[in-house]
Amino acid sequence: MIVVCILDQREFCQFDEFSASCEEDEVIIVETAQYGRMRSGRCISGEGYIGCSADVRVYLDGQCSGRRQCAVSVASLTDVVQPCRRDFTSYLEASYTCMKGTSEKTKKPS
Repeated sequence: MIVVCILDQREFCQFDEFSASCEEDEVIIVETAQYGRMRSGRCISGEGYIGCSADVRVYLDGQCSGRRQCAVSVASLTDVVQPCRRDFTSYLEASYTCMKGTSEKTKKPS
């Protein structure tokens, strides 16, 4: 039986840290991750320039999926991708689930 706990998609501003954690017998599965200026909200106020973004799920997946916990600085994403003009602040919109399982790092050798 597979049990999945779905967590809401959230905004992580430029100087925030995306952090994910699951219970002892669960691992993280990154569901969505968009980096850019998708819409006005908690991280971007006013109308300004919006509508540019890049899918960074593969990057976040490599940093977090299969682990029990992880933390990624949103500011570090500018080294990975620059979907908007450099002088505009971007943010991360991401979601993950926790799935029953064991991380490769926590498995005991046989």
